[in-house]
Amino acid sequence: MKVILKATGEVKNVSLGHAVNYLLPRGLAVTATAKRIAELKKAVETAQEKQAESIDADRQQAERLDGKVIEFKGETVTKKKIAASLKIAKTNVLLPKPVRKIGEYEVELKFGLSQAKVKIKVVA
Repeated sequence: MKVILKATGEVKNVSLGHAVNYLLPRGLAVTATAKRIAELKKAVETAQEKQAESIDADRQQAERLDGKVIEFKGETVTKKKIAASLKIAKTNVLLPKPVRKIGEYEVELKFGLSQAKVKIKVVA
């Protein structure tokens, strides 16, 4: 009997007893009809399209911010401040510890698979 596993979305051929006595009553699978298989294929295609759009958007944002210079005046510079000045999420900023000294620093930004580097100037 062919079933679609809900956890992975895979179409599997399992024994009738296993499907009827275990998978179907527990809601772990549904019977694989032609309509459900077509719906599954369509859902996989839309998920792949969304993922491709997300990767493209991340790449564009990384290219836009790469090489940008930000200046802060005599204060402790944290991920939150950098993210606020660039209008991005602070989880995208890779800064091991806050910058407390005056000088120029290079900070890496990560957007999914794409990366960018920005310069931070801390002046008195």
